[in-house]
Amino acid sequence: MGFEKRGAANGPGTPKQGAAEFGKVGSAAVTRAREASRAREEARTPVSSVRSLPGATPAPTERQPPYSGNIDYFSAGKLHGWVVRTNARESRPMVGLFIGDRAVIRQLASKPRSDVKEAGIGDGYCGFELPVDDAAYALAKRFGYQVSVRVLDDPKFEIGTYTLPKPLFGGLDRNSPMIDHCRMLLSDELTLMAKLLARVDRPVTSPKLGKHALLFDKSRLIPESDAAPDTDTRLPAYLDYVKHRLHKDRSFDTDGTPEDRDHFLHWYLTGYGTIRRGLRTPLPHDTIEYLNAPFVIGGQKHALTRAMWWRIVDDGTKLKSLDLSDSAAFLDLLYWWAEKEAPRLSVEDCLVPARYADLLRRVPTARKDDAFPLSNFMVRLQEDRSSFQFLDPTEEEDRKLFSLCMVLCGASRPDLLRYVPAGSFRKIFARQGETPSIFETFYQAMTLQDDPVPISHERFAALIRLRGYDLQSHQFLARTETGDRLHAVALPIAAGAERVDVQLIGPFEKASGLGQATRLSAEIMSRTGLRVNCVDFGLDNPAPEGFSKVGKMSDWKKARINLLHLNAESIPLAFAYGPDVFSDSYNIGYFYWELDTPALCHYLGMELLDEIWVSAEFGVSIYRPETAQPVVNVGMCSRS
Repeated sequence: MGFEKRGAANGPGTPKQGAAEFGKVGSAAVTRAREASRAREEARTPVSSVRSLPGATPAPTERQPPYSGNIDYFSAGKLHGWVVRTNARESRPMVGLFIGDRAVIRQLASKPRSDVKEAGIGDGYCGFELPVDDAAYALAKRFGYQVSVRVLDDPKFEIGTYTLPKPLFGGLDRNSPMIDHCRMLLSDELTLMAKLLARVDRPVTSPKLGKHALLFDKSRLIPESDAAPDTDTRLPAYLDYVKHRLHKDRSFDTDGTPEDRDHFLHWYLTGYGTIRRGLRTPLPHDTIEYLNAPFVIGGQKHALTRAMWWRIVDDGTKLKSLDLSDSAAFLDLLYWWAEKEAPRLSVEDCLVPARYADLLRRVPTARKDDAFPLSNFMVRLQEDRSSFQFLDPTEEEDRKLFSLCMVLCGASRPDLLRYVPAGSFRKIFARQGETPSIFETFYQAMTLQDDPVPISHERFAALIRLRGYDLQSHQFLARTETGDRLHAVALPIAAGAERVDVQLIGPFEKASGLGQATRLSAEIMSRTGLRVNCVDFGLDNPAPEGFSKVGKMSDWKKARINLLHLNAESIPLAFAYGPDVFSDSYNIGYFYWELDTPALCHYLGMELLDEIWVSAEFGVSIYRPETAQPVVNVGMCSRS
């Protein structure tokens, strides 16, 4: 990486120049001193100090002060600069950091400065790095954070003054190169945090899920001539729907061949799950327990889950290096699963069992006494991600910064919050009276705001709930009361929002016949005087997007009537992946189907609705014999 810890953090009014840049091209003070050095050789006059050099080098006839030097920059809690004795090749002046008339830090100016030497000034051993601790900062506050550096052999000789950056509680300097790097690295997370903070104080209601239980029903919804198997071995309705919709019934006989049920589940996780990346595919609670069950290999110390075994066997490299008798290797494997593979399959919320999360959150025994210790997961994450390798895990400030970055990353990856030690979490959000918490200070520094944004532990927890995660229980929210996994559970609806009369849900932006029918229905509804809300929903619709005259779209709202301009095979997708606007509403599906019988993947969609509309009597003849729901021919909208 191009990042360097020694970069500059400039105070107000100080020219912005990083340490690397300073060493490469030299400061203005060095340039001026170089010119003064040439004048000294030519005119045998002493070199000028920085204080007397706002512009050109003094004339040779002017009396020169005994020292020359400069304050360069402030970084990582230290004030950097250099000083030399004017008429001496070798000089090691003692310098002091003064606040008012009080010297708070003393140091020999003897650190190597190759840039000064290359300028022909002294032997190059003339640098100083004066630490500014909390006590010095507290004193400097009384003087407007202005400090000076003087030569102690001659306290009247002032090398220069400097206005320190206003300190932030917790040692987090907004101008430090480390914060700069984190700001660049986590720019997406900062953008997401700002959006969540804008929403977090709005009241929301939890979904009722009055109709969603049908997605997990094991009753036979699809009429087939074969004898129905035992309900314990049947796939739940949504998984059975997916099997038929994507024609996996040709590959997996889940009813007649028990082994095919596992083969189908493997495909559902690795094939269908990756298609649905970012969405929580429905999984019944008993299937989750089955996939998370430990699969013990005799003679081996550690056991993996069934789901992990399936993926390790798929990945030949993992299988070759597998060692379940070694605890460190086992933790490496858990890290791979929790950080890489489970998120890739979008199952980090349900297929990383609590026993694994506890192991990964545990702090290694040798590091338990550290301030802001890194957990087993964090140790491996810091080593694994090159973007975080600028941090030194042996340093407390670096561990604190990494912990803060982990918490901030929770805005986009809530699962990462499972692996931050509880003690660190408490410290990060603890407030001292009116003093902002470490996290509030960190967020202020990262966003370069003048005042801290109030983000208490409670407010952060509410914010993360918007991302579908509960901080207190370390559990994801995409679970029904019976433990079934459902994306819709984690999508709350704004409380107090106006309930509209009709909500049109369909592929408004699709350039297709169904998209055109949806737009025409919206145009007609807009003339009725009813309160209408339009929601674009085109999941799995293969038609191209980009229709230019879509009209105003909105978020999902509660409605008296939901009119779903979707064919029957798309209805379960709206219930599974959209927020629950369907409970306490009358739900109508508007189908366009041209074959003489419904497809097998239509039956679940029909059962989820209260009424079905079709555009011709042919549609009535298709669906009325196959469902108990009313089927009504309403014709087709057209523009005259």
